[in-house]
Amino acid sequence: MFTILLDKVGKVVVGALVDDRGRVWSTTMTEKGRKEASDSLLRSLPIGAYFREERNEMNEKILDSLKRAVMGREFVNEYELVMDRIPSFHRKVYETLRKIPRGRVISYGELARASGSEGAARAVGNAMRDNPFPLIVPCHRVIKSNLELGGFGGGEDLKKRILASEGIVFKERMADKASLIKHGEV
Repeated sequence: MFTILLDKVGKVVVGALVDDRGRVWSTTMTEKGRKEASDSLLRSLPIGAYFREERNEMNEKILDSLKRAVMGREFVNEYELVMDRIPSFHRKVYETLRKIPRGRVISYGELARASGSEGAARAVGNAMRDNPFPLIVPCHRVIKSNLELGGFGGGEDLKKRILASEGIVFKERMADKASLIKHGEV
């Protein structure tokens, strides 16, 4: 049995698909409303699985973490993520990215290097595009090597707002170089 969790923070709807063991199958965030968020989570539901919308203590903690993350606040990020359907390269990138602290950003190329695949910046970009765990796997913290924001499923404005609330300083659409993770820091 699966539970779909949804809540709203300002204009942003956050959500998670969680199984009965408290494992996270996917998360979502969107400014397009509850239906878009719910549809995003339902796409991760295994075929033939049942779901419900139920609140319990563990589910509330997960939802609270997502709300805190979208506001740029510290949050618990120790949830078990179900990654058995995710390619091994993506898994390694996601595990590495979870180590990037709030208030810091990393380039696609440096994330590739830190994940053991130097030169695979484009493949890291694809992994970010396919990230089923936004906020818990903080793809919003990945930027271009020239310090520009780069793409983001929630849109560049939302990416910039989340990063700014985490303490990243911007000049126009470029992050401050002091916040960039450098080679060997991860």
